Amino acid sequence: MTEHKRPADQALDLVVYAPIGLALLARDLGTAALADLAKRGRSEVDQAQKQLGNQITQYRFVGQYAVDQELRPRVAPLLGQLRSVVERLGAVNPRRSDTFAPSGPPPTNGRQPAGAAQAPAPNPPAPTTDFAAERAAAAALAIPDYDELSASQVVERLAGLTPSELAAVADYEQARRRRKTILSRIEQLTH
Repeated sequence: MTEHKRPADQALDLVVYAPIGLALLARDLGTAALADLAKRGRSEVDQAQKQLGNQITQYRFVGQYAVDQELRPRVAPLLGQLRSVVERLGAVNPRRSDTFAPSGPPPTNGRQPAGAAQAPAPNPPAPTTDFAAERAAAAALAIPDYDELSASQVVERLAGLTPSELAAVADYEQARRRRKTILSRIEQLTH
């Protein structure tokens, strides 16, 4: 038969005795229960990591397959066309062809076409095609890997240079790419 308690006794059970009983139960279960909970949690995390690793491996395989079978065959002809356009442009504009065109001026027969005006000499000097000399000149600069840096990256590194180092960078930049951002900043720093 169920025992009917007064509301005050029910509240006392709920507020005082139930928490005490729960604390004693937790003490009795003790570290073994906590160790079991930790073991179960560790097992769940390990299983999730293994599943994630398997999914990553599958995605990598599918991505590699897509690149090899779908993308590469479509892009290869475009790259070939781009390469030929760049080579043609290099032959047309020898000032920017230090990578693609043979060294030296374009062959001529020594005569100007009739009615053709003599073209003025290009304003910036033509880059040299001696790659070893180019690399040596870039390596001599106080900014490592200068040719691989964007103008903003070069500008960030200019403030710590000496006047002679700034002059060397200005000469190098003036002889090659003539980036106004870099040349203007060097002028600001030297004046």
